[in-house]
Amino acid sequence: MKPMILPLLLAASLFGADGYKVYEQHCASCHMVMLPLEEPARGQQKAKMKAPTIRMVAMRLKMMIHIHNEDEDVQRKVVKAFVKEYIDDPDEEYVLCLPEMVEKFGVMTPVKGLTNAEKEAVAEWLWEQF
Repeated sequence: MKPMILPLLLAASLFGADGYKVYEQHCASCHMVMLPLEEPARGQQKAKMKAPTIRMVAMRLKMMIHIHNEDEDVQRKVVKAFVKEYIDDPDEEYVLCLPEMVEKFGVMTPVKGLTNAEKEAVAEWLWEQF
């Protein structure tokens, strides 16, 4: 049965959505992946920020959605479910960012038109960022 796994994974990667590509098409206009480490580039990019970086978002989600006494797979599923729902319907009531981030950037605008596969792919990619 193990020889069947590799072709299935290959097929899934060929036909499934690529999370980074979804990010580039739908999220990168507001969320950069991370700030450069060196100045002055860091200061210049920070001044242009429209939203927290993806790394900041991933770190905050994992910190705020912590499932006690469960393994990482459960936390991963809960974080991904939150991301997939929040993409469609961001709501101030469910914001997990620091209050100063919401004050600075506001609540995210909805991203409409993504397929379930695209939402799954970008949620998985986001999970992997931190």
